[in-house]
Amino acid sequence: IPSVQTAAAFQEEERQRRWHRETVRTRAVGPLSVSSLSPEVLEAFEMDCGGVNGEYLRQVRRELDVSLEDIATRTKIGLAMLRYIEDDRIEDLPAKVYLKGYLSQMCRLMKLPVPETPDRYLSGHGLR
Repeated sequence: IPSVQTAAAFQEEERQRRWHRETVRTRAVGPLSVSSLSPEVLEAFEMDCGGVNGEYLRQVRRELDVSLEDIATRTKIGLAMLRYIEDDRIEDLPAKVYLKGYLSQMCRLMKLPVPETPDRYLSGHGLR
């Protein structure tokens, strides 16, 4: 004899099935273990690069021995977008509000002053 299911039991089973989702969670990636650079070093980079720009961010990243792939993995910012930021390809960058968020995430990860560094990057490119 096939079992007869009550309407309430059927609805509950449908509700659970509808919201059930098989997911594969990748291993969480923790924060970078970098120490912040001294203000003197940051000032020297800024002088060498002519301000806070993509080259400045690249030099800081290299000094901290952090790859673009590490930043992309931890911030979920696309690798191409990170390259556009470091190459100062303003025409390929997103709207200012998104760019400021990307810059803030990068700066937090590399232990640069937030919001000063993103604001200076934006104003240096006339996006203030």
